Amino acid sequence: MTRRDGTPLSRQMIGLRVCAWLAAAGGFASALALLSVSIKNDPFPSQDRTVLDRVSGWDFAGLEGYFEFSNMLTDSWALVGFGLAGLAFLWFSGLRRQATAYLFGGVIVALLALSGDYAIGNAVGRSYPTAGGSGTSFPSGHVFGGTVAVGLLVFLAAHYRLERALLVPLIVLSSVIAISAGLARIHSQVHWPSDVAAGYLLAALWLLVLVPLTLGIEKAGWVPGPPAQCPLRLDMLKRPLRADRVT
Repeated sequence: MTRRDGTPLSRQMIGLRVCAWLAAAGGFASALALLSVSIKNDPFPSQDRTVLDRVSGWDFAGLEGYFEFSNMLTDSWALVGFGLAGLAFLWFSGLRRQATAYLFGGVIVALLALSGDYAIGNAVGRSYPTAGGSGTSFPSGHVFGGTVAVGLLVFLAAHYRLERALLVPLIVLSSVIAISAGLARIHSQVHWPSDVAAGYLLAALWLLVLVPLTLGIEKAGWVPGPPAQCPLRLDMLKRPLRADRVT
């Protein structure tokens, strides 16, 4: 279909998506830059201390254990384990070219992401709220890595046409994990609230890079596109045990 001026609607939609992407990327990048400069000039603003004291003072039953579990889920080794589990799922589902591509791409992206996180941290040079932490606290690596991991997981699940009955709970669970990661770092007093905010902003920027990069790789033919039906389906969990398998 074309508009009255002869412009194809598909081209118009692509133009709108590019504008939306540029606006989102520019907004997140500007917010991260302004926050970094602000913390560089004033490493310990009073607002950070107020929010830190309030969140760290939460004392609900079971909250301490929940936040410890959240910290464990967003630890570097835990995220590596989740990534390997996802690759294993693709491999044993017959999507071996995708698994191989994501393995090499994931290693490259992880190295670039860690380099960017390290560069921003050194540029700001902020210490942790509590003594004993080595390195710099800005931005929060747990929040950054955890949000990128669950965000990319949700995108791939939707892209590979995971059933809505499974996709919706996955989105809810991923959102809870990402939000809990930030609250856990503040409650444990290992990161300032602005460290957590910077982690979310940096994660959003990386997701804006990873999603179109994945689509571009598929369009170039380096990796096959998504199958007509996701290998993981809800009816697989409901299938009765075959009679000839009963002993």
